[in-house]
Amino acid sequence: MDREKTSKTFIPSVCFLLSIFCTAVVLASQPLPPQCYKMTSTIEYIGKGQFRNQLDSFYVVKKECNGNKETFQISQRQSGSSDKSWKFEPMKFMVDKSTQKVYGSDNEFLRWEQINNSCASFLEKIDPDQVIDKTWKQTVPLGKSDKCLGDNLTFTVTAMRLENTKMGNLVAVRALSEPAVSNESADNTISKVNAVYVFDADVENVVFSVTVFESTTNMNGLREVLRNEITTYLTTPSGKPVDLSELGNEFTNFVSQVSLTDKKLEVKEPCEFSNWARNIAFNAAQTANICASIVCEGAVNPVSAVSLPAARALEAQKNSDKGLLAASQDGNAFQQLKSNWGWNLPTVGVIGGVVGGGIAIGGGFGGGGGGSSTAVSP
Repeated sequence: MDREKTSKTFIPSVCFLLSIFCTAVVLASQPLPPQCYKMTSTIEYIGKGQFRNQLDSFYVVKKECNGNKETFQISQRQSGSSDKSWKFEPMKFMVDKSTQKVYGSDNEFLRWEQINNSCASFLEKIDPDQVIDKTWKQTVPLGKSDKCLGDNLTFTVTAMRLENTKMGNLVAVRALSEPAVSNESADNTISKVNAVYVFDADVENVVFSVTVFESTTNMNGLREVLRNEITTYLTTPSGKPVDLSELGNEFTNFVSQVSLTDKKLEVKEPCEFSNWARNIAFNAAQTANICASIVCEGAVNPVSAVSLPAARALEAQKNSDKGLLAASQDGNAFQQLKSNWGWNLPTVGVIGGVVGGGIAIGGGFGGGGGGSSTAVSP
């Protein structure tokens, strides 16, 4: 009789405990709603001739949280359809939120992983309650393995709060780098990167980002310039941009400091990339983009969901001069921002204007939007 009672009591108790355990496991590993983004990466090069390529892509970020571990899966595709459209394999990696280190990425992204982890070791995640409306200096060491930007990269960082927008309260962070000199042989390469990232109020999701990179060299008496503009913004699943209109003049002036151009490079004498452009400038662009994104957040999550697709886009564009990649016909970054949200940004009208001594685009200097046409240095 007692055994029967014990048995009847024991079985429901075990079932109850198992249900609690299963519920805890499910709650501990929660998939978050997927996020959709559009990214535009533009490469403009001047050497013995000119070359321009613009790659537009859409991608979806799926995240799953399990305690301090967050797993990312990113599916990226080039917009439009063409025999030369780039085919991207899904990307997967993990972030340890307690250490802000990334791991588990594919072999082709190991360099991205190493740069992320090297930079993250020297940073602290942006705290919206402490750094808003402040400006500070931030230096990230680059280590011996990456000499394309010298030993370290120093930024002037500014954070501002955007309140009561159509997307709720947001945090905007801008990072403007000092010129960096390459340690690669005697190529005399000078590079600079400027970036703005807009996050949600908790700095847990990227809403918008823009990065402008330029690198220039004078080798064998020839001045070469490689310029890269990358814009990324959150969209609906159908590809419609989220509403970032009416953010105000203070914000558009804040963004204008990255030195976008409103003009496309006019290709009069098509050429391929030089060895310098392909082997040094492109590597510098990838490294600079990663560093700027991490400095804007002070961590690798969530900016890694932007810097990895950007690194992959640049890798694809590295061979675009061989005719292996279809070029987008969409407007450049400046035109897309104006079309999407009516932003009327002051711009720089020259290639090389970010690092100094610019080369005219399209045969002349041009100001865009409603302001100055000179690059602003920190």
